[in-house]
Amino acid sequence: MPSLCGLGHRWAASGLSGPQETCSDGHVTQASLACRLATALLLLVCCARATSGSLRVEVPLRKLTVRLNDNVTIPCNFSGFARLDLCVMAIRWFRIDPKSGLKITVFEVFGINKNIPRTGAEVSRERLQRGDASLQLPAVQLGDAGEYWCEVVDTPAMEDDSILLEVLAVPTSRVFVEQTTGTGNSMYLVCQSFGFYPEAINITWEKRTHNVSQDQRISTDIYTDPITLNEDGTFNITSYLKLIASLEDTYYCVVDHTSLQTSQRLNCTLFVRNAVMRNHVCILSVFLILLILIVIFVSYCISKR
Repeated sequence: MPSLCGLGHRWAASGLSGPQETCSDGHVTQASLACRLATALLLLVCCARATSGSLRVEVPLRKLTVRLNDNVTIPCNFSGFARLDLCVMAIRWFRIDPKSGLKITVFEVFGINKNIPRTGAEVSRERLQRGDASLQLPAVQLGDAGEYWCEVVDTPAMEDDSILLEVLAVPTSRVFVEQTTGTGNSMYLVCQSFGFYPEAINITWEKRTHNVSQDQRISTDIYTDPITLNEDGTFNITSYLKLIASLEDTYYCVVDHTSLQTSQRLNCTLFVRNAVMRNHVCILSVFLILLILIVIFVSYCISKR
């Protein structure tokens, strides 16, 4: 009986045409390319694990952190092969899903045959000639995160190495004024952050007055809504600051998130005009009161004559 390795070599040499299926009407059809490719890779791996070689596979990083929608290259280099023949070599990338723990094939190639479950994934054939099996992923999404394994089979040797891919989404933030109606007629500064990932985020408020150069942390009259989840897996949050503005006050909404190298600081100088108008109204009121008092005093003096 022929050995498993012998079958694998003969199958590989024949262009993956081995497994066949017979239909009920007697016709013979080829198995799907994906099934044939997977079986060929399995045979090669079995043979490779049964023998030792000098093949070395190295991923130079342990962790790669990228941003949502980035075009990413996950590095992987191999060396020590007896002879570089891409027609009989196999390259496979798979991902361990962080939630389910399942092994998910991302890209695999054997000779001229490819299986690419992840849309747009690619390993450059030109770079393979130089021992570079780096995986290219366009427009990475949150679902692309996980532990990636680079597996190279150069029969009779097989080696692999892994890297963790972390995908972050940077918050988009804005600040604006909102005035409530009804009793109290309150004014609020509103700070909104959209589309961030992971969920943990911190929003604080600071204030700078016209006569104090240093920012002061605000700890009262702050209201923050619960974090909401978007359909794409990112999050939103809104924070409110109730305002009692004085002349030339500048307010800051400070957003801190793991995707940011430095804090987002959104400033707004508000109600300066209103404060000035209130000042003018106050002076005018005092002037009117003094005028009324003078008129009353003059009238009193005239009545006494």
